[in-house]
Formats: sequence, C-alpha cells, structure tokens
Amino acid sequence: MVAVGQLAPGPEAEANWSVALRLIERAAASSAKLLVLPEQTMLNQQPGDPAAFARLADQTWAWWPEALAKAARRFSIALVAGGFASSEDEDPRPSNVLVAVNAVGQVVAIQPKTRLYDAFSYRESEMVRPGPPDAGAPVELAGLRLGLINCYELRFPERARALVAAGAEVLTLSAAWVRGPLKEDHWLTLARARAIENCAYLLAAGTRAKDTIGRSMIIDPGGVIRAGLADEPEGIALAEIDSELVAATRARTASLP
Repeated sequence: MVAVGQLAPGPEAEANWSVALRLIERAAASSAKLLVLPEQTMLNQQPGDPAAFARLADQTWAWWPEALAKAARRFSIALVAGGFASSEDEDPRPSNVLVAVNAVGQVVAIQPKTRLYDAFSYRESEMVRPGPPDAGAPVELAGLRLGLINCYELRFPERARALVAAGAEVLTLSAAWVRGPLKEDHWLTLARARAIENCAYLLAAGTRAKDTIGRSMIIDPGGVIRAGLADEPEGIALAEIDSELVAATRARTASLP
C-alpha cells in the first residue's frame, strides 16, 4: 500500500510540520509503506523578499530533515517530501529539494529541483536556485524503485523517461501546482501522460494552499486514476502497487526502449 498526502502549508514551519505529522500517522495507520508529500511541505514559498525567505529556510532546514527521519522511524513508513535546503556557498538562495527517507529513518536522497517555475508570470528563480539538469537518480524505498519528480519538471517528459530508463517503476510527483486558466487540465493531462508513456505508476501529491490546486492522485501504468483527492486542505489517498501490472503493461505496449 502507498499513499499521497495533501496539505495547505503556510509560512509557519512548525504548523506545517504538525499537519504533515498527522498525515504520516494516518498513512501508517492505513498500512501504507510509503507516503509522498507535496512540494513546499516544509514552507509555503511565495514571491516576496528573497533574503527573508532564505533566512527562514535556513532556520527550518536546521531541524526539518531530522524531523522527517524521526517520523519515518517512529511509524515505520518511507517518506518523500518537499523542502528547502540551506545554501552552502555565496549564493544565498536555498535549493528546492525532495527529501527521501526510508522506513528506518535514513535520508537516502536530497534531490534538487532541476527546472524552476519561471513561467506564467512567475519567477521561482528569484527565491530559490536550480539544481543541475541531471540531478537525481532512482531511489529504493519500501521495496520500490522510485523516480522523483518535482512540480514543474512534470512538463518535461525527458525527465520522467530518464528516471524510467535508469530503472524506476514508480514515479513520484511532489508539487505546488499554481492555479490559472487550464492549469487543472494541464495537471491531470500531463500526469496521466507521464504514467502512460512510461508504463509506470505515478504518485502525485499536491499542496492545497490559497493559490494551488491540490488534486493529489495515484495513477496506474495504464493511466487509470486509482485514488485521488479534490481540493480539500488536508487528506491522504491510498492504493496498492502491482509490480506485475507494470511489467505486463510494458510488455503489452512495447513503448519503452
């Protein structure tokens, strides 16, 4: 069993963590072995003062990965969640990252976002730095080989294909998908397309803050939505992963090299 979680993060990191911890406990109580949480689970990143956001991200990052690790260990559940890693050089901007933690509390990956959301009149790069184009490889969590995708990366099919070519059978998508004309349609269409063209499960977790859509869902290798949420500010959706379905779909479609 796997789960995706949805929440409405704000600028108060401890309040965000309280909600995330509730979702982790709920997922574990539902027998999920993996919970995917959205981008910005740690903090809601809004356009504004980059220096102030960098300071807040630094203060929060000092304790946040360890909090994830302790929760994973406490509830025996693997986690993927979005945060903001402190700068380690002269560029003060934090990195928008996905943190992957196994069920015994080991941080197995901190993957920076490769494509920032500098589109639709939004400039994410004013607040955070981009990661290298080839950042991240599949990770092993809960007996699954996962390829991690961060929000705007969904619009670049080569990202998902590279992860699948490297062995991923499940794609995770953590996002804060901004509202706007046709944006919900784009979210649904692109997420299903990435699952279908790669014959992979896609576990999509979206924030449901004031300007983001939520719409978390679990999609199977044929593009069928097996579970999902609407625009509720807090919740989880659960589904089983069938590795045999992945293999059978790939054999039937012959769409992968």
